Amino acid sequence: MPGDVFENIRTHKKSRRIVKPEPFWLYQLKKLVPTLFAVYLLTFSVLYIVVTIHQETKTDIFILTQGPIEAMGVPVYAGLLFNVGVLFWSFSAAICFFCSAVLRKDINNRELPSFLLFSGIITSVLMLDDLFLFRESFYPIYLNVPENAVYAAYGIMLLLYFIRFRTTIMDTDFLLLFFALGFLGLSMTFAKWPVELQASQYLFKDGAKLFGIMTWFAYFTRIGLKQVKYAILFRQQGLAND
Repeated sequence: MPGDVFENIRTHKKSRRIVKPEPFWLYQLKKLVPTLFAVYLLTFSVLYIVVTIHQETKTDIFILTQGPIEAMGVPVYAGLLFNVGVLFWSFSAAICFFCSAVLRKDINNRELPSFLLFSGIITSVLMLDDLFLFRESFYPIYLNVPENAVYAAYGIMLLLYFIRFRTTIMDTDFLLLFFALGFLGLSMTFAKWPVELQASQYLFKDGAKLFGIMTWFAYFTRIGLKQVKYAILFRQQGLAND
């Protein structure tokens, strides 16, 4: 009997011991494991592609890792219009993806987040094609797909996109989208011109494309800012009513 009493006292003391909290950095690290895994897996994949290209094509590593200006030894302003265009393609895609994620919680409009998500995907496709010139080099050389077929595929992609989201598009400032497509189409016309372009005509071709990209950016920026603002006001009103 006394032994049982002492055993109960020891058990009670053990149960009252204060558990030392784990360090904050360890707690934070545990939460970041999925994010770090995804980010580093993507980074490793890119490096693996670089090494594979180096081994298959015997291309110097520094050409694959450095920027074109440094690798080719050209002036810093080389490809200025091209670089600005790629930047605004990426800005547009980021806005579409971000606003789609924010608005997906908006129960009043299920269609708009899907529209922005697919807009971000299409923008990313156009950006990557512009950045790596897939339509001119990769598809024709490695996949034996002619450049005209690539343009046709992009046209079908945009047509299906417009058919699917025609109602949503008509509720936006769609003239901006039409202006953007008009400028991009004009640039493509110059690119497919059968006669070799003169120096001044390159300015019209690439300038028209930049006008198209900037107008595309303006269109989705206006949609994103407007709809996110409405969503924030709606949620604030909902909290106030609660």
